Amino acid sequence: MAGARVLLALSGGVDSTVAGLLLREAGADVIGVTLLLDQAAEAEIRRAEKVAVELGIRHEVIDRRRVFRERIVRPFVETYARGQTPNPCFRCNRDVKVAELLEAAEVHGCDWVATGHYAQVWRDAVTGRELLGCGVDAARDQAYMLAWLRQEQLARLLLPCGGLKKAVIRERARAAGLVNAEQADSQDICFIPDGDYRAFLTRERGVAEPAGDFVDLSGRVLGRHEGLSHYTVGQRRGLSVVAEVPLYVRRLDAEQNRVVLATAKEMLVRRVEAGEMNWVSVPEPAPESVGALHCFVRMRYRQKKLPAVVTPLEGGRLRVELDRAFPAPAPGQALVLYDGEGLVLAGGIIEGSEA
Repeated sequence: MAGARVLLALSGGVDSTVAGLLLREAGADVIGVTLLLDQAAEAEIRRAEKVAVELGIRHEVIDRRRVFRERIVRPFVETYARGQTPNPCFRCNRDVKVAELLEAAEVHGCDWVATGHYAQVWRDAVTGRELLGCGVDAARDQAYMLAWLRQEQLARLLLPCGGLKKAVIRERARAAGLVNAEQADSQDICFIPDGDYRAFLTRERGVAEPAGDFVDLSGRVLGRHEGLSHYTVGQRRGLSVVAEVPLYVRRLDAEQNRVVLATAKEMLVRRVEAGEMNWVSVPEPAPESVGALHCFVRMRYRQKKLPAVVTPLEGGRLRVELDRAFPAPAPGQALVLYDGEGLVLAGGIIEGSEA
């Protein structure tokens, strides 16, 4: 790494800061870049400027607000309008953050781009394929969020924090006297810092959502809902429906503006279908030609990995047969496949599920 020029995504948080520290210690020439994606990022930019001074590296702010709105915010709103629950970070890492960093790397003559994600990337010496694996710190692992990255993106990506646990990252920051050593981790969607995505959607659409009916699986009306974006698959609280047994959101019917409710037993599924698949650490298998693939699947960030059998379908889609019945996942969320050792096989978008 000595002498290599690296463009670092510098958010001002402790992870990206320590990533820069580790790269500097390895002898890299580091340039810190903060992508301006939303007006709420101004505080982040100020933090990044401070830590860049502490690290002794150049720092630059690149305005990508227009790109972010077109590629992330607009699809986010449109996905909710279809009755799905999007995962904007999954798409953003590929289509904005890493994509824009690579463009900036070309401008600055950088060999690599780096981020503070807790994941690992390496090249298979035999096949030459880029592999994506889970971070050493299982509680912080972010490989799930990077499962849509393309091979050419992974080939130039460095993840200095992936081989360390968060406690070690904090300790390195303290030892270096970094100002953000104790800074709390961000949990919210970056462009909705207050967490009120329903109010955000209303502002973006310019009009409040219409109310509609709660119905059961047979179509029987159970009550009135306040607008589809107030609900997501699996939700139990806040349904304002009186019933003898607990009810959960099973499906959002955008066409008829209905929220379909079900009992806990009726929520259980064994089959999930996904599309827009990106095959990461292994080549895409031919549809139906190689038999079923035994692996593990995660259908929500931080969720437990579940044993499954996967069958590739036409059009870049696949069918997942779960080893046991599991509560239905939300369409629009990311689905990621792993092997038994934490290697990311593929990532895609959940389209639906059934018993």
